[in-house]
Amino acid sequence: MACVMSNIIYFVDIYVLFLLMRLCFCTVSFTKDPSNKDAFLKNSPFLSCEVQDLSSTQTISWVKDSMVIADNVFEDDHFETRLLETSSGHLYTIAIKNVVLSDEGDYRCEVRDDASNRLIAYSKSARLFVLQTPDEKYPECVSPTTDSLIDSEIELTCISQKVNPAVKLTWWDQGMRIVNGIKTESKNDLVYSHYRFTATKKHNSKMFMCNQTSSIPKMNPVMCSFKPLDIYYKPEISIEHTNEIIAGTDSIIFCKEVSNPPVNKYIWTFSSQLNKSEYQSDGQVLRLLKVSIKRNGLKINCTAENKAGITTETTTLNVIKEDVDYFDDYQNNIQNSQNVYEFNEDTKDDDKVSLSVVIVVIIVIVVILVIVIIWLLYTSRWV
Repeated sequence: MACVMSNIIYFVDIYVLFLLMRLCFCTVSFTKDPSNKDAFLKNSPFLSCEVQDLSSTQTISWVKDSMVIADNVFEDDHFETRLLETSSGHLYTIAIKNVVLSDEGDYRCEVRDDASNRLIAYSKSARLFVLQTPDEKYPECVSPTTDSLIDSEIELTCISQKVNPAVKLTWWDQGMRIVNGIKTESKNDLVYSHYRFTATKKHNSKMFMCNQTSSIPKMNPVMCSFKPLDIYYKPEISIEHTNEIIAGTDSIIFCKEVSNPPVNKYIWTFSSQLNKSEYQSDGQVLRLLKVSIKRNGLKINCTAENKAGITTETTTLNVIKEDVDYFDDYQNNIQNSQNVYEFNEDTKDDDKVSLSVVIVVIIVIVVILVIVIIWLLYTSRWV
Protein backbone atom coordinates (compact mmCIF):
# COMPACT_ATOMS: atom_id res chain seq x y z
CA MET A 1 0.00 0.00 0.00
CA ALA A 2 2.80 2.37 0.83
CA CYS A 3 4.35 1.59 -2.54
CA VAL A 4 1.15 2.55 -4.35
CA MET A 5 0.91 5.81 -2.49
CA SER A 6 4.48 6.61 -3.32
CA ASN A 7 3.80 6.04 -7.02
CA ILE A 8 0.77 8.30 -6.92
CA ILE A 9 2.73 11.05 -5.21
CA TYR A 10 5.48 10.64 -7.76
CA PHE A 11 3.15 11.06 -10.72
CA VAL A 12 1.48 14.04 -9.12
CA ASP A 13 4.83 15.67 -8.62
CA ILE A 14 5.73 14.97 -12.24
CA TYR A 15 2.45 16.55 -13.46
CA VAL A 16 2.87 19.60 -11.27
CA LEU A 17 6.41 19.99 -12.52
CA PHE A 18 5.14 19.70 -16.07
CA LEU A 19 2.58 22.43 -15.45
CA LEU A 20 5.19 24.65 -13.84
CA MET A 21 7.51 24.15 -16.80
CA ARG A 22 4.68 24.97 -19.19
CA LEU A 23 3.91 28.16 -17.32
CA CYS A 24 7.57 29.14 -17.29
CA PHE A 25 8.48 28.35 -20.85
CA CYS A 26 5.19 28.28 -22.83
CA THR A 27 3.20 31.27 -21.52
CA VAL A 28 0.82 32.76 -24.13
CA SER A 29 1.60 36.39 -24.89
CA PHE A 30 0.70 39.01 -27.45
CA THR A 31 3.57 40.40 -29.49
CA LYS A 32 1.50 42.89 -31.42
CA ASP A 33 -1.59 44.75 -30.24
CA PRO A 34 -4.36 46.01 -32.53
CA SER A 35 -4.15 49.68 -33.59
CA ASN A 36 -6.77 52.39 -33.62
CA LYS A 37 -8.63 52.57 -36.90
CA ASP A 38 -10.84 55.08 -38.73
CA ALA A 39 -13.51 53.72 -41.05
CA PHE A 40 -16.22 55.38 -43.10
CA LEU A 41 -19.74 54.04 -43.10
CA LYS A 42 -20.26 50.98 -45.35
CA ASN A 43 -16.51 50.39 -45.59
CA SER A 44 -14.99 47.10 -44.34
CA PRO A 45 -12.10 47.78 -41.95
CA PHE A 46 -10.05 45.03 -40.32
CA LEU A 47 -8.06 44.77 -37.09
CA SER A 48 -5.26 42.38 -36.21
CA CYS A 49 -3.16 41.11 -33.30
CA GLU A 50 -0.24 38.69 -33.03
CA VAL A 51 0.06 35.99 -30.35
CA GLN A 52 2.76 33.44 -29.57
CA ASP A 53 2.64 30.06 -27.85
CA LEU A 54 -1.05 29.61 -28.56
CA SER A 55 -1.99 25.95 -28.00
CA SER A 56 -4.78 23.84 -29.40
CA THR A 57 -6.40 23.68 -25.95
CA GLN A 58 -6.92 27.41 -25.92
CA THR A 59 -9.48 29.65 -27.63
CA ILE A 60 -8.63 33.07 -29.06
CA SER A 61 -11.44 35.57 -29.43
CA TRP A 62 -12.23 39.12 -30.56
CA VAL A 63 -13.93 41.14 -27.86
CA LYS A 64 -15.77 44.46 -28.36
CA ASP A 65 -16.55 46.56 -25.31
CA SER A 66 -16.12 43.49 -23.02
CA MET A 67 -18.40 41.32 -25.15
CA VAL A 68 -17.09 38.36 -27.23
CA ILE A 69 -18.10 38.79 -30.87
CA ALA A 70 -16.07 35.98 -32.53
CA ASP A 71 -14.08 32.89 -31.48
CA ASN A 72 -11.16 31.38 -33.40
CA VAL A 73 -12.09 31.21 -37.09
CA PHE A 74 -15.57 32.60 -37.64
CA GLU A 75 -17.68 34.19 -40.38
CA ASP A 76 -21.19 35.55 -40.65
CA ASP A 77 -22.88 38.43 -42.51
CA HIS A 78 -21.04 41.05 -40.49
CA PHE A 79 -17.78 39.60 -39.08
CA GLU A 80 -15.04 37.43 -40.54
CA THR A 81 -12.04 36.23 -38.48
CA ARG A 82 -8.91 34.40 -39.58
CA LEU A 83 -6.08 32.72 -37.64
CA LEU A 84 -2.87 32.43 -39.62
CA GLU A 85 0.39 30.80 -38.54
CA THR A 86 3.52 32.90 -38.74
CA SER A 87 7.19 32.30 -37.98
CA SER A 88 6.73 33.85 -34.55
CA GLY A 89 3.28 32.56 -33.67
CA HIS A 90 -0.18 33.36 -34.99
CA LEU A 91 -1.77 36.37 -36.67
CA TYR A 92 -5.40 36.84 -35.69
CA THR A 93 -7.56 39.24 -37.78
CA ILE A 94 -11.14 40.43 -37.91
CA ALA A 95 -12.89 42.10 -40.83
CA ILE A 96 -16.05 44.11 -40.18
CA LYS A 97 -18.28 44.09 -43.24
CA ASN A 98 -20.27 47.18 -44.20
CA VAL A 99 -19.46 48.98 -40.99
CA VAL A 100 -22.30 50.76 -39.21
CA LEU A 101 -22.35 53.33 -36.41
CA SER A 102 -22.87 50.67 -33.74
CA ASP A 103 -19.54 49.06 -34.70
CA GLU A 104 -17.66 51.94 -33.12
CA GLY A 105 -16.00 50.87 -29.90
CA ASP A 106 -12.96 49.28 -28.20
CA TYR A 107 -11.66 45.97 -29.62
CA ARG A 108 -9.08 43.55 -28.18
CA CYS A 109 -7.90 39.94 -28.49
CA GLU A 110 -8.33 37.46 -25.62
CA VAL A 111 -7.07 33.90 -25.01
CA ARG A 112 -8.96 31.54 -22.70
CA ASP A 113 -8.40 27.99 -21.52
CA ASP A 114 -10.89 25.64 -23.16
CA ALA A 115 -11.40 23.47 -20.10
CA SER A 116 -11.88 26.15 -17.47
CA ASN A 117 -12.76 29.17 -19.64
CA ARG A 118 -10.18 31.00 -17.58
CA LEU A 119 -8.77 34.18 -19.15
CA ILE A 120 -5.10 33.54 -19.80
CA ALA A 121 -3.97 36.60 -21.78
CA TYR A 122 -5.34 39.63 -23.59
CA SER A 123 -4.01 42.39 -25.81
CA LYS A 124 -4.30 46.13 -25.40
CA SER A 125 -7.53 47.67 -26.71
CA ALA A 126 -7.82 49.56 -30.00
CA ARG A 127 -10.55 52.03 -30.87
CA LEU A 128 -12.55 51.76 -34.06
CA PHE A 129 -13.89 55.17 -35.07
CA VAL A 130 -16.77 55.06 -37.54
CA LEU A 131 -16.63 58.24 -39.65
CA GLN A 132 -19.54 59.84 -41.42
CA THR A 133 -19.92 62.57 -43.98
CA PRO A 134 -23.27 64.28 -44.49
CA ASP A 135 -25.37 63.51 -47.51
CA GLU A 136 -24.53 65.52 -50.62
CA LYS A 137 -27.62 67.69 -50.25
CA TYR A 138 -26.24 69.22 -47.03
CA PRO A 139 -25.80 71.91 -45.87
CA GLU A 140 -29.29 73.13 -46.68
CA CYS A 141 -30.13 76.82 -46.36
CA VAL A 142 -33.74 77.59 -45.41
CA SER A 143 -34.93 81.16 -46.06
CA PRO A 144 -38.01 82.83 -44.53
CA THR A 145 -41.22 81.97 -46.34
CA THR A 146 -43.06 85.18 -45.40
CA ASP A 147 -42.45 88.84 -46.16
CA SER A 148 -39.97 90.47 -43.78
CA LEU A 149 -40.77 93.92 -42.45
CA ILE A 150 -38.17 96.34 -41.16
CA ASP A 151 -37.61 96.05 -37.37
CA SER A 152 -39.02 92.51 -37.36
CA GLU A 153 -37.10 89.47 -36.10
CA ILE A 154 -35.69 87.29 -38.89
CA GLU A 155 -34.45 83.72 -38.50
CA LEU A 156 -32.33 81.93 -41.08
CA THR A 157 -31.68 78.21 -40.65
CA CYS A 158 -28.81 76.05 -41.90
CA ILE A 159 -29.38 72.27 -41.69
CA SER A 160 -26.93 69.36 -41.76
CA GLN A 161 -26.80 65.75 -40.60
CA LYS A 162 -25.73 64.56 -37.19
CA VAL A 163 -22.57 62.62 -38.03
CA ASN A 164 -19.33 61.48 -36.41
CA PRO A 165 -17.22 63.51 -36.18
CA ALA A 166 -19.72 66.33 -35.96
CA VAL A 167 -19.64 68.91 -38.73
CA LYS A 168 -19.16 72.59 -37.97
CA LEU A 169 -21.58 75.14 -39.41
CA THR A 170 -20.41 78.76 -39.67
CA TRP A 171 -22.20 81.87 -40.96
CA TRP A 172 -20.79 84.44 -43.40
CA ASP A 173 -21.79 87.85 -44.72
CA GLN A 174 -19.80 89.01 -47.76
CA GLY A 175 -16.62 87.34 -46.56
CA MET A 176 -17.05 88.37 -42.92
CA ARG A 177 -17.80 85.67 -40.37
CA ILE A 178 -20.87 86.16 -38.16
CA VAL A 179 -20.41 85.16 -34.52
CA ASN A 180 -23.35 86.80 -32.74
CA GLY A 181 -26.95 85.67 -32.84
CA ILE A 182 -26.11 82.01 -33.61
CA LYS A 183 -27.87 79.10 -31.89
CA THR A 184 -27.34 75.40 -32.68
CA GLU A 185 -29.60 72.48 -31.77
CA SER A 186 -29.98 68.79 -32.67
CA LYS A 187 -33.20 67.01 -33.48
CA ASN A 188 -33.31 63.34 -34.44
CA ASP A 189 -30.54 62.84 -37.02
CA LEU A 190 -30.22 66.51 -38.02
CA VAL A 191 -28.32 69.54 -36.76
CA TYR A 192 -29.91 72.99 -37.00
CA SER A 193 -27.94 76.23 -36.86
CA HIS A 194 -30.13 79.33 -36.50
CA TYR A 195 -29.10 82.94 -37.15
CA ARG A 196 -31.47 85.51 -35.64
CA PHE A 197 -31.31 89.29 -36.13
CA THR A 198 -33.50 92.39 -36.32
CA ALA A 199 -34.18 93.48 -39.90
CA THR A 200 -32.93 96.90 -40.95
CA LYS A 201 -32.87 98.72 -44.25
CA LYS A 202 -29.25 97.69 -44.85
CA HIS A 203 -30.23 94.01 -44.77
CA ASN A 204 -32.34 94.42 -47.90
CA SER A 205 -30.83 92.38 -50.80
CA LYS A 206 -28.17 90.84 -48.53
CA MET A 207 -27.22 87.24 -49.29
CA PHE A 208 -25.89 85.24 -46.32
CA MET A 209 -23.97 81.97 -46.59
CA CYS A 210 -23.56 78.86 -44.41
CA ASN A 211 -20.28 76.92 -44.50
CA GLN A 212 -20.01 73.24 -43.48
CA THR A 213 -16.63 71.85 -42.43
CA SER A 214 -15.39 68.64 -40.81
CA SER A 215 -12.26 67.46 -39.02
CA ILE A 216 -12.02 64.64 -41.56
CA PRO A 217 -9.03 65.63 -43.73
CA LYS A 218 -10.43 64.49 -47.05
CA MET A 219 -13.79 66.23 -46.61
CA ASN A 220 -13.83 69.58 -48.41
CA PRO A 221 -15.81 72.55 -47.07
CA VAL A 222 -19.28 72.89 -48.59
CA MET A 223 -21.38 76.06 -48.70
CA CYS A 224 -25.00 76.90 -49.28
CA SER A 225 -26.39 80.38 -49.79
CA PHE A 226 -29.67 82.01 -48.89
CA LYS A 227 -31.66 83.89 -51.47
CA PRO A 228 -31.26 87.69 -51.22
CA LEU A 229 -33.33 89.08 -48.38
CA ASP A 230 -36.38 91.13 -49.29
CA ILE A 231 -36.88 93.57 -46.42
CA TYR A 232 -40.02 95.70 -46.68
CA TYR A 233 -39.95 99.28 -45.43
CA LYS A 234 -42.32 102.19 -45.99
CA PRO A 235 -41.39 105.05 -48.36
CA GLU A 236 -38.83 107.66 -47.37
CA ILE A 237 -39.84 110.91 -49.11
CA SER A 238 -38.20 114.20 -50.07
CA ILE A 239 -39.93 116.87 -52.20
CA GLU A 240 -37.77 118.65 -54.77
CA HIS A 241 -38.64 121.97 -56.47
CA THR A 242 -37.27 125.47 -57.05
CA ASN A 243 -36.98 127.67 -53.98
CA GLU A 244 -38.77 130.62 -55.60
CA ILE A 245 -41.53 130.53 -58.19
CA ILE A 246 -42.17 133.66 -60.27
CA ALA A 247 -45.84 134.43 -60.41
CA GLY A 248 -47.41 133.60 -63.73
CA THR A 249 -44.92 130.85 -64.60
CA ASP A 250 -45.22 127.07 -64.46
CA SER A 251 -43.38 124.99 -61.87
CA ILE A 252 -42.64 121.28 -61.51
CA ILE A 253 -42.59 119.57 -58.09
CA PHE A 254 -41.06 116.08 -57.76
CA CYS A 255 -41.84 113.62 -54.96
CA LYS A 256 -38.61 111.63 -54.59
CA GLU A 257 -38.87 108.36 -52.62
CA VAL A 258 -36.88 105.30 -51.57
CA SER A 259 -38.89 102.23 -50.62
CA ASN A 260 -39.29 98.47 -50.80
CA PRO A 261 -41.51 97.28 -52.35
CA PRO A 262 -41.98 100.12 -54.86
CA VAL A 263 -44.67 102.72 -54.20
CA ASN A 264 -48.01 101.70 -55.67
CA LYS A 265 -49.89 104.93 -54.96
CA TYR A 266 -49.11 108.68 -54.87
CA ILE A 267 -51.57 111.28 -53.58
CA TRP A 268 -51.10 115.08 -53.87
CA THR A 269 -53.09 117.29 -51.49
CA PHE A 270 -53.09 121.05 -50.76
CA SER A 271 -53.71 123.19 -47.69
CA SER A 272 -56.35 125.09 -49.70
CA GLN A 273 -58.34 123.86 -52.65
CA LEU A 274 -56.88 124.40 -56.13
CA ASN A 275 -58.83 124.53 -59.35
CA LYS A 276 -58.17 121.67 -61.72
CA SER A 277 -56.89 124.21 -64.23
CA GLU A 278 -54.10 125.17 -61.82
CA TYR A 279 -52.23 121.85 -61.75
CA GLN A 280 -51.57 118.49 -63.41
CA SER A 281 -50.46 115.42 -61.45
CA ASP A 282 -48.86 112.26 -62.81
CA GLY A 283 -47.68 109.90 -60.08
CA GLN A 284 -44.75 111.44 -58.28
CA VAL A 285 -44.70 114.54 -60.54
CA LEU A 286 -46.89 117.61 -59.90
CA ARG A 287 -47.00 120.43 -62.45
CA LEU A 288 -48.32 123.82 -61.29
CA LEU A 289 -49.71 125.96 -64.12
CA LYS A 290 -49.26 129.74 -64.21
CA VAL A 291 -48.88 130.00 -60.48
CA SER A 292 -50.78 132.91 -58.97
CA ILE A 293 -49.18 135.19 -56.39
CA LYS A 294 -52.16 134.30 -54.24
CA ARG A 295 -50.68 130.79 -53.88
CA ASN A 296 -47.69 132.06 -51.93
CA GLY A 297 -47.47 130.06 -48.69
CA LEU A 298 -49.57 127.20 -50.07
CA LYS A 299 -48.68 123.88 -48.40
CA ILE A 300 -48.41 120.90 -50.73
CA ASN A 301 -48.44 117.33 -49.41
CA CYS A 302 -47.08 114.25 -51.17
CA THR A 303 -48.32 110.93 -49.76
CA ALA A 304 -46.68 107.69 -50.93
CA GLU A 305 -47.98 104.23 -50.08
CA ASN A 306 -46.62 100.67 -50.44
CA LYS A 307 -47.21 97.31 -48.72
CA ALA A 308 -45.06 98.36 -45.75
CA GLY A 309 -46.88 101.59 -44.94
CA ILE A 310 -47.72 105.22 -45.80
CA THR A 311 -45.51 108.32 -45.58
CA THR A 312 -46.43 111.99 -46.12
CA GLU A 313 -44.05 114.90 -46.73
CA THR A 314 -44.99 118.63 -46.94
CA THR A 315 -43.46 121.61 -48.71
CA THR A 316 -44.47 125.31 -48.81
CA LEU A 317 -44.61 127.39 -52.00
CA ASN A 318 -42.65 130.64 -52.18
CA VAL A 319 -44.27 132.66 -55.00
CA ILE A 320 -42.80 136.07 -55.88
CA LYS A 321 -43.89 138.88 -58.23
CA GLU A 322 -41.98 139.75 -61.39
CA ASP A 323 -39.39 142.50 -60.53
CA VAL A 324 -40.90 145.50 -62.55
CA ASP A 325 -38.75 148.18 -60.86
CA TYR A 326 -35.65 146.39 -61.87
CA PHE A 327 -36.90 146.23 -65.44
CA ASP A 328 -37.62 150.00 -65.49
CA ASP A 329 -34.18 150.75 -64.07
CA TYR A 330 -32.68 148.60 -66.72
CA GLN A 331 -34.54 150.46 -69.48
CA ASN A 332 -33.53 153.83 -67.99
CA ASN A 333 -29.92 152.76 -67.85
CA ILE A 334 -30.06 151.83 -71.49
CA GLN A 335 -31.63 155.22 -72.42
CA ASN A 336 -29.05 157.13 -70.36
CA SER A 337 -26.28 155.23 -72.05
CA GLN A 338 -27.65 156.24 -75.44
CA ASN A 339 -27.91 159.93 -74.39
CA VAL A 340 -24.34 159.93 -73.12
CA TYR A 341 -23.17 158.47 -76.39
CA GLU A 342 -25.03 161.17 -78.41
CA PHE A 343 -23.59 163.93 -76.18
CA ASN A 344 -20.11 162.61 -76.67
CA GLU A 345 -20.62 162.57 -80.43
CA ASP A 346 -21.77 166.26 -80.41
CA THR A 347 -18.83 167.22 -78.23
CA LYS A 348 -16.47 165.62 -80.69
CA ASP A 349 -17.96 167.70 -83.57
CA ASP A 350 -17.60 170.98 -81.59
CA ASP A 351 -14.01 170.13 -80.79
CA LYS A 352 -13.31 169.61 -84.48
CA VAL A 353 -14.70 173.15 -85.36
CA SER A 354 -12.69 174.91 -82.62
CA LEU A 355 -9.48 173.29 -83.72
CA SER A 356 -9.98 174.44 -87.33
CA VAL A 357 -10.46 178.08 -86.26
CA VAL A 358 -7.29 178.00 -84.19
CA ILE A 359 -5.28 176.66 -87.08
CA VAL A 360 -6.57 179.40 -89.45
CA VAL A 361 -5.73 182.14 -86.93
CA ILE A 362 -2.22 180.77 -86.47
CA ILE A 363 -1.64 180.69 -90.21
CA VAL A 364 -2.83 184.31 -90.60
CA ILE A 365 -0.53 185.50 -87.80
CA VAL A 366 2.42 183.67 -89.33
CA VAL A 367 1.74 185.29 -92.77
CA ILE A 368 1.49 188.76 -91.23
CA LEU A 369 4.78 188.27 -89.39
CA VAL A 370 6.53 187.13 -92.54
CA ILE A 371 5.27 190.23 -94.46
CA VAL A 372 6.40 192.56 -91.69
CA ILE A 373 9.87 191.03 -91.58
CA ILE A 374 10.27 191.32 -95.36
CA TRP A 375 9.16 194.97 -95.34
CA LEU A 376 11.60 195.87 -92.59
CA LEU A 377 14.45 194.25 -94.44
CA TYR A 378 13.55 196.07 -97.59
CA THR A 379 13.33 199.59 -96.02
CA SER A 380 16.55 199.20 -94.12
CA ARG A 381 18.41 198.48 -97.36
CA TRP A 382 17.42 201.75 -98.98
CA VAL A 383 18.23 203.88 -96.02
